[in-house]
Amino acid sequence: MIFMETIKFGAYSWRVLEEQEDKTLIITEDIIEIRPYDSEFTDENDFGNLIWESCSLRQYLNSGFLKKFTTEEQNRIIETKLSNPNNLWYGVGGGPDTTDKIFLLSLEEADRYFGGKGDYLGVIRKDLDFDAGVYTKKEDGGYFSNDGDAERQASYEGIPAFWWLRSPGIHKASAAAVFGNGGVCVFGLDIGALLDVICGVRPALWLKKQ
Repeated sequence: MIFMETIKFGAYSWRVLEEQEDKTLIITEDIIEIRPYDSEFTDENDFGNLIWESCSLRQYLNSGFLKKFTTEEQNRIIETKLSNPNNLWYGVGGGPDTTDKIFLLSLEEADRYFGGKGDYLGVIRKDLDFDAGVYTKKEDGGYFSNDGDAERQASYEGIPAFWWLRSPGIHKASAAAVFGNGGVCVFGLDIGALLDVICGVRPALWLKKQ
């Protein structure tokens, strides 16, 4: 079991993922809202070109969501250079490095900060029986599950729900996500088929210590 400290910042409760001498990495305790990874996506104009750098969710987090904090709070949020690795299972490009104040976790971070080693390439691949809620080992499965599932689990309005990661899925019209049970979907959710899927946002940021 992983025990994480929680803090209050702005209007939200946050979990502490990492402490450094002058800054702290935090992620919201809950899913704060339901938003698509990219609201402008269509099969016609974006298929094969959907990455963190250009998605509407990144733009929102670093503009509209950022403005929900006071000027003093915004000054404590550190602009951070992020690497956007390729999907290790499917080889899909994650795009160039970006510089963000507020961001989503990557697949590597969703593993490393919740009990793994940050390299999911070698973990046991699994399939998920959605009806039974049971994982089974499968050589080409699209999911992984480990001791960090319970801590990765997050709710929206009290109900466990999916939340986005910034990494690509099996193709560039999909994005990786964490399931309501805390398992990680490396395969990703197809952005073009989200009418029946509720997937939310857990922002993360590096906070300057006072």
